[in-house]
Amino acid sequence: MKSQRLPKWVARYQDKITRLKWKMAFMLLCWIFVGILLLILSLYHQDFHKISLPVGGIGSIIVLIIFFTGMATKMRYRQHDAYYIVFYVGFFQNALIIEDVIQDNTGFESSYFGKLPDGTKVTVCCKEGIQFNIGDSQN
Repeated sequence: MKSQRLPKWVARYQDKITRLKWKMAFMLLCWIFVGILLLILSLYHQDFHKISLPVGGIGSIIVLIIFFTGMATKMRYRQHDAYYIVFYVGFFQNALIIEDVIQDNTGFESSYFGKLPDGTKVTVCCKEGIQFNIGDSQN
């Protein structure tokens, strides 16, 4: 059975997530390189460790927080009839997108609401995972 091709706008969100995760991995590798450089400089210059320890410690905490936040980015989609519904949990942005129109991006709420072009109500609940409710059904 052949799988159906996703619309370009859904694939664009998938590519956005992939690019973000590669950027996060590259950022982490760059920070590891900077950490090694700070370590080498502090070994050869006795006074440099006064600067390298605070910069390395605080920088490492910041980089790790950004890295894990970026790696937690995800997207779930459902197809209902001919319409695609995308829920994007991003880097400080959550959004319910229906047919490439952002319906609800109110922040970090537990429920997001929208309507399909045919008028069917869509609710996405985020309490225990991502759960799509379309009309009166639950998917």
